[in-house]
Amino acid sequence: MHIKKEAYTVVTSIIYTIQVYAVMQSGLCVSVDLMFAVFFLYSSARLEMLCLEIQTAKNKRQINSCIKKHQKIIRFVDKTKDVVQFSLFKTNILMAVMSICGTFPIIHKQSLEVSSQFLCLVLAGYQRLYITAWPANDLMENSERVAIEIYNMSWLGKSQYIIKDMCFIMQRSQKPLLISMGMFLPTLTLKYYAKYFMTTLSYFATMRAIIGD
Repeated sequence: MHIKKEAYTVVTSIIYTIQVYAVMQSGLCVSVDLMFAVFFLYSSARLEMLCLEIQTAKNKRQINSCIKKHQKIIRFVDKTKDVVQFSLFKTNILMAVMSICGTFPIIHKQSLEVSSQFLCLVLAGYQRLYITAWPANDLMENSERVAIEIYNMSWLGKSQYIIKDMCFIMQRSQKPLLISMGMFLPTLTLKYYAKYFMTTLSYFATMRAIIGD
């Protein structure tokens, strides 16, 4: 009897340790998403500051300074994309599976207490993807805004060299800075997030119709 009690205590301790580890890992995953969001927001803020500098640029030295800053931002974003795209791909797949599977208790009409727990799980999955989708979309919009600011500058009276530099940065800005999630998924934007949200909802509606029948 004493041996069984010790074995039960050991098993309980192991299960408790695994649960604590799972909770800590989940929390760290959210912190990683927040770190990615900070990277995107940092780049977006630098682009927004660059747009303000472009509005006040009047000579060749200031235009060249804007070009150099723009190139630095592009290089930083390219390096960031290489680091985060695999993690974003994995997060996207896991959140989709979690959002779909988390709706099973709701479909089976469980108690309100059980259904509310899984509903929070599903909403957390949507929110976790939104944390990175919104800054990535903001980065894309601000990268396109650079070309608009160059276009809105006064071109009259500018020398040929300044116009050439302005055309260079405007041409480069026509290619927006997009965050890739690998070859199998489209770029991370709010438009993709909306499509992702509607797709998971359609799966939920389909499963509910099948199980209901």
